[in-house]
Amino acid sequence: MSPIDVALVRALRERATREATGLYVVEGARFAVAAVDARAEVVATVVAPGALRTTMAQMMTRRMRQRGVPELRVSESEPADLASAREPQGVLLVLRQRRVSIEAIRPPPRALWLVIDGVRSPGNLGTALRTAHATGVDGVVMLRGGREGAADPFDPACARASMGAIVSTTVIDADVASLRAFASRTGTRLVAAVPRARHDYRAVSYRGATALVLGSERQGASDAMIDACDLAVRIPMATAMDSLNAAVASAVLLYEAYGQRCPPERRRA
Repeated sequence: MSPIDVALVRALRERATREATGLYVVEGARFAVAAVDARAEVVATVVAPGALRTTMAQMMTRRMRQRGVPELRVSESEPADLASAREPQGVLLVLRQRRVSIEAIRPPPRALWLVIDGVRSPGNLGTALRTAHATGVDGVVMLRGGREGAADPFDPACARASMGAIVSTTVIDADVASLRAFASRTGTRLVAAVPRARHDYRAVSYRGATALVLGSERQGASDAMIDACDLAVRIPMATAMDSLNAAVASAVLLYEAYGQRCPPERRRA
């Protein structure tokens, strides 16, 4: 691979470049520290001199140097051109995507997975990743071969919305057939959120190995994905609203699973 330069960092704002290189960018010293704590593979740091006035940025760059990570110094004005945030902080990390195929997964007992089927908003996807991290999900499955326009978990906007959760999230690539085969092989129950399903989500047990399927904001999960599932559940609503925001729906389901699987005495304060 060629050395990291400004042109490549700028190009990583585009999905095609991220997919071709297997790299992505996180912005800000806070997310950079999270990446270090998660033992993410850091390919390069990008730093503007003014950013080093903060204690957190100084700590981050020191830790990166100790690990032998290449450092790219840029001018004070360049972060605005390289970053996607409205107020760039002058610190960026170029990371290797933590991404595997579902065939390579050897799950722990009673694993919990979140399956994303066509969520289009990077903000919604990032928020779902943040919730998945908070509730101890073992990995997030991104369905391929689905609807066009599905958000990329390594999009800068998604990374920001995840509040750094993307750096410690294992992203798993699968299609419906390979996910169904994985579920059969591992005894994982596939549970789809469907607005008019017969079962209330609170009446279902998630204590065993479970994969919760979240569909797109407008169309929900695909027919093929729903047909492959073992069960469909609904989130009841008091009014005539036909669905919830995808990020909200993921939080409702994941926290129900978390509540069942982790008794109060084992939860962090």
